[in-house]
Amino acid sequence: MNPLPNRKSPRMKGYDYRQSGAYFVTICTLNRAECFGEIVNGTMHLSPLGRIAYEEMASIPRRWADVEIDAWIVMPNHVHAIVVNHSGSDTLGNDQTDGNNPVPTGSRVVGTPFLASATSEISSAVSEIPSIASATPKRPPTLGDVVGGYKAGVTRAARTTGVIEDGIALWQPRYHDHVIRSEGELTRFREYVANNPAQWEADTFFPQHP
Repeated sequence: MNPLPNRKSPRMKGYDYRQSGAYFVTICTLNRAECFGEIVNGTMHLSPLGRIAYEEMASIPRRWADVEIDAWIVMPNHVHAIVVNHSGSDTLGNDQTDGNNPVPTGSRVVGTPFLASATSEISSAVSEIPSIASATPKRPPTLGDVVGGYKAGVTRAARTTGVIEDGIALWQPRYHDHVIRSEGELTRFREYVANNPAQWEADTFFPQHP
């Protein structure tokens, strides 16, 4: 299964990313640096930076109105997440305003299993750092707003806690997304997220060491 859309532009032409929808998102570190931890025997062991990346993803529903994270995983050099935006409908499962792209029904806001090597002191410090997305926006957020806020939040928290130095770039400028259009797709992406650590060596992002 290829989790990434095969198209020249990273965004779908003509698609309104403010409307309700479910999206499979992949965000990579700069040059795919393995800075979020390592996978041992099919289990992700988070580094201190990986713990920050994990907890910032978990905090998104508290910082953006009508946005929730259905499932996510922090891998050594990238993050996968299923982002659900409710802003164009009352509840998950209702059709969008457009009507042509119903949001897949069913929701489970869960993190994927991991073993973390980060300290509780870092986790506590991260929870106290305000987010630039903490205030509810006046307009419905686009997927880009959510991803941009997440990337900025991780970088800011990492610098504040001393995990990375000021001026260090952490992320690739772009990200990948796939608009989830059916229950079947939602199920497949959930399974992909859950199984990603166990299939790491066959993953597109597995580093090709010399």
